[in-house]
Amino acid sequence: MHVWLDAIPVNLLPQITDISVAVQDVDLRSILHLRALNKSSPLFPRLSTWDLYEAEISRLILGLERLPRIKTITLQSLSHSQSYLYDEFVSRVLTELRSTLLEVRVLHAP
Repeated sequence: MHVWLDAIPVNLLPQITDISVAVQDVDLRSILHLRALNKSSPLFPRLSTWDLYEAEISRLILGLERLPRIKTITLQSLSHSQSYLYDEFVSRVLTELRSTLLEVRVLHAP
C-alpha cells in the first residue's frame, strides 16, 4: 500500500473514498539479521517479533491517514491457515483502525 500511496499525486488522494487492503504477514527477516549481529555485539537493541507487527500497524495507520476523505476500508486477510501472531496482528489492525479512524467504516473480509 505504501508504494501505491507514494505513486499517487497528492492532489488525487482526496478523491479516494474506498480502499481494500490485503494484509500480508510481516517480514521477519530483520529479526534474524539482528539476532546474528547481536551474537557478536551487545550494542544492538533486541527486537521482538511483536515490535515488527506494531511498527507495521503504525505504518498502515499513517498511510491511511493520508487519505482525507476515506469512507470505507476493507481488510482482506490471508485465507490459508496462519500463525497465532498473524491472527493477533489482523485483530490488532482492525482494533486500531476502528479506534483511530472513527469516521471510517472498517470491514474485514477473511
